[in-house]
Amino acid sequence: MTPAIAALLPICALVAIGWGAAVAGVLDRQVGIAFGHYAIRIGIPVLVFHAVMASDFSVISPWVLWACYFPAAALSWALGHLLILKVLRRDERTSVIAGVGSAFANTAFVGLPLARAVYGEHGVIIVTILISIHMPVMMTAATLLMERAQRRMDGHAETSAPALAGQLLRNLATNPIIIALLLAVAFRLSGLPLPDFVNQQVAVLAEIAGPLALISIGIGLRDRGLTGDVGPAVVVTFIKLLVMPALVLVACLFAGLDAATTGPLVLLAGVPAGVNVHLVAVQFRAGQALGAGVVLLTTVASAFTSAAWLTWLAHA
Repeated sequence: MTPAIAALLPICALVAIGWGAAVAGVLDRQVGIAFGHYAIRIGIPVLVFHAVMASDFSVISPWVLWACYFPAAALSWALGHLLILKVLRRDERTSVIAGVGSAFANTAFVGLPLARAVYGEHGVIIVTILISIHMPVMMTAATLLMERAQRRMDGHAETSAPALAGQLLRNLATNPIIIALLLAVAFRLSGLPLPDFVNQQVAVLAEIAGPLALISIGIGLRDRGLTGDVGPAVVVTFIKLLVMPALVLVACLFAGLDAATTGPLVLLAGVPAGVNVHLVAVQFRAGQALGAGVVLLTTVASAFTSAAWLTWLAHA
């Protein structure tokens, strides 16, 4: 067994355990929702807080990481949107969902646990730097493009800029990961050390975040069927898991990044689409079958594509 497969196997196993427990009736949907709520509201934010407090960010400029990752995400988003709109002839709102699915990574539930398992704390640093603006950038773009598509298709009155900005700010201000990042930055700037007992509790809460998040994903797969828009879902899955990591890899090589930094970036680019893809579709009542299908397909297929990327990176 290669080191890459050995690192990925526990991640896949936890997802499979969640799915198997749901199929067997041992854990129901509500348990999965509860696990997910813990992970996204407490566990992952605490993990991010812990990473920011314990990490040395002077080893690499965040701007270099963002410059390698987000242009590739934008190209993947545009490719997914245009292929579904122009080639497969879906409506504009569904095409926006395709674009979101082609670029929006499940950074919290999969990216952080996987980076930690494969690259250790250095991987967590890389992913945390990306997470710091991933959610704001992706959700802002998704909201703006969906509002535009909805106005063009249905002739709805244009949402005022202040109202739209207020909506985006409210969403970001109540996001637990964003709050954790801001608290960690403020605490670091204050120069105050965390008491030992607080550090211990933070470490415990952070340690169980990843496993519960992955089990939650597995339970959720039990309820997500692949019905309708299978063709577009396959196209988006191909872009998300293969095209986007390849684009990030090219950017990293062009920027001259070392293997220890390139690996986590490429790995993160190739994780499944985040559940936010489906949530955006539900919120705007557009492309819901595609959103659910993309989350399901990318989650299942990433077990194989992530193993392939890790194996390639290990020998590159």
